[in-house]
Amino acid sequence: MLGEWRIGILYNGDHIRGSPFSCNVYDANLVQVYGLDVGLVGQELKFSVNASQAGEGFVKVSF
Repeated sequence: MLGEWRIGILYNGDHIRGSPFSCNVYDANLVQVYGLDVGLVGQELKFSVNASQAGEGFVKVSF
C-alpha cells in the first residue's frame, strides 16, 4: 500500500524512543532503467534512471 506509513518498534513490549516513525512508501515499479543490456568487467557502463513518476525522494545506485 502506498502513502504515509507509521512504523512502531517495540523492545520488551515498549516503544523505543521516537517510535512510531513515519515514512512515505512509493511504487518502485515506476522507476525505469535504460541501457543495462550488457556489462563487461573493467569497462565503463552508462545507463539512465527515470524516477520522475515514482514519488519524491532520492535514487541510490549500488554495485
